[in-house]
Amino acid sequence: FAYYPDGAHGATWGGAERKEVEGSGELLYKINGKATTCPDAGATGLDCYEPEFFYPREVWKAKTYTAELTITQSMAEASHGGVIYYFCHIHSKMSGRIIIKNSDGSNVTKANGGALPNPNALPLYAVASRSAFDARCGTTGASDYAPNGSMACDQSFLPGTLDTDFERCMQAIDCLMNRQMRVMGHDSHQSAIVSFMQQMTPHHLNAVNMAKILLLHAPSQVTKVEGLEDILWDIINAQNYQIHQF
Repeated sequence: FAYYPDGAHGATWGGAERKEVEGSGELLYKINGKATTCPDAGATGLDCYEPEFFYPREVWKAKTYTAELTITQSMAEASHGGVIYYFCHIHSKMSGRIIIKNSDGSNVTKANGGALPNPNALPLYAVASRSAFDARCGTTGASDYAPNGSMACDQSFLPGTLDTDFERCMQAIDCLMNRQMRVMGHDSHQSAIVSFMQQMTPHHLNAVNMAKILLLHAPSQVTKVEGLEDILWDIINAQNYQIHQF
């Protein structure tokens, strides 16, 4: 929880962390109904709680995770227009508003009834919208690379006539990766790390999109393979996090 959208991720990519809700008695993370007790627990327990979501899905799915937020007057007065924001520490652009009110339901004020120091709520970033093609595939950013799209590839990445949604979706994401991995720049910047990130980002995006397509278009096949659904969700969670880091 934070006083700004996206909290610890900063105002822009790579920006400085912004103020979070973490005052004494305001926030406590629990696992299986109990406060965390690892050496890094601190006042909120976040540093014990968050790392568990990097474990395989079948591990953390077996536990119950809760975050207890206690609204305080100091929190309200530190807010912008009586609004704080929840966000994901692992993935950016997942914020939403929590609106604080006085006990009688009126707009929140200072303890003495005066106006808040920051009276205006902050805007959320624009929410990404998906095309009808991406919605049908379960993907993001693939529609232009679909057969007959503006960035479609002449090369076919699957044999056959590509006459099913599954085939068309796979063709689109493979075309997307193929085009985006053909980056220019290493000849000028000569940075192995930059080239790695430029190449790995579309590679990871393809894995995420492929996992989503399989979950959406072949769920009965997925459930017949022991552990496959967990693997697919692990790909989505871990590789999206890594894309964010790049």
